[in-house]
Amino acid sequence: MNFASLTVTLLEDPTGGETGVDWYVSRAKACVAAAGKNRVPTPIQLVVTGDKARVFHANAKAGAKVFVNCGTLRHDLDSKTFSVISSQIEPVAENFKNFNECILSGRCIKDIDESDARHVRRTADGLIIVNQTLQVRTGDRQSDLFNLVAINGVQDKLPVAKLMAEYTRKGQGLTVWGRLSTREWKDQTTGEPRQSTQLTVNRMTLPPRPSKPKEEEIQPRSSMSEGVQPAPLWPSASDGGWGSTPKPMEFKTPEPVGDKEPF
Repeated sequence: MNFASLTVTLLEDPTGGETGVDWYVSRAKACVAAAGKNRVPTPIQLVVTGDKARVFHANAKAGAKVFVNCGTLRHDLDSKTFSVISSQIEPVAENFKNFNECILSGRCIKDIDESDARHVRRTADGLIIVNQTLQVRTGDRQSDLFNLVAINGVQDKLPVAKLMAEYTRKGQGLTVWGRLSTREWKDQTTGEPRQSTQLTVNRMTLPPRPSKPKEEEIQPRSSMSEGVQPAPLWPSASDGGWGSTPKPMEFKTPEPVGDKEPF
């Protein structure tokens, strides 16, 4: 599963061209609005395919706002860039809601080591920050890797970070709901600006646990020891069962008690 619904702002006019018979692809550099405090806009490449690609290419301009519905999120590890591919896009007004919703399904690539600060960190104000990496298949023997981050406080009713630390394991399936989030800092050695984009997880679903093996059923015995004859369930006629001649019942006359007769 790989769905991304995003509101993006174009940073340049689109480029593109024919890629086959009746097929057109248009591309444009764009960004997703900053997701939260101390975050910066997430750079992303918008790839439009299908019938709407021609219209998009002819009319979209830098600065335009576009809603991408049910796109496919991709992450190129070599260039460390994100892209979203969709044939369902619409131009929207400036006051349109900033959508930033992604659903990804894949497999975790590591175990969480709580003693490793790269996996789990706890802040002075009680926040728990957990990092995991999700491998999402994109084709035959091909996949993308997405960095996941879950953050919660000790009083949160849904402790997503704690659950991720305790229950995700290498090779385990996982589905997450979250948003693209980018932080920026300066390299301490070179002083150059650096950026890192993760998927901030709001919810997650683990696969069901394997069911317990069924208890061995008790099988009826159909064999008997040698020389043992089966006994009938009901008595025969000779033993007073059905078909035997009933014996007449005898009634005794009660003896009188003193001068009074019994009732």
